[in-house]
Amino acid sequence: MAKSLQTNLTATSFYQGNPSKQPKLTAKKIDVEIRANNLNQQAVFDKSQNLWIANFRQASTLNGIVAQTRGSIMIRKSATLQKVTLADPSMEQNKIVFLVPKVTGHKVKSKSPEVSVTTSGKNWRIQVNTSAKNGKSFSVNFGK
Repeated sequence: MAKSLQTNLTATSFYQGNPSKQPKLTAKKIDVEIRANNLNQQAVFDKSQNLWIANFRQASTLNGIVAQTRGSIMIRKSATLQKVTLADPSMEQNKIVFLVPKVTGHKVKSKSPEVSVTTSGKNWRIQVNTSAKNGKSFSVNFGK
């Protein structure tokens, strides 16, 4: 498992509630772990949202996710649902393929038409037809 770097960031924003008054300052602590940051992989995990986001610049494995091609993946988990969103931001490939570990009791609930899901051992094999090369995101929802 890749070493993670814990970060304690604070997001700061200003908003104007009333145009005749000074803007209010708000701050929110962000609980983010950097899971990878190198030439081939960039990945973060947002603990508060149970959200994992990664970019793979070459086929490789990180935190149990196998990128069989270059591409981007986002996984959001809840108690009953796992949403996987995939994209080819390079807009150069005809398909992208990822292996994502299966969650016991989950099955495909919905998916984009360009997505095909099969089984590969203990993983879901998710393949996306990206031949339109438009950078669009595609998703598949797994659940009980």
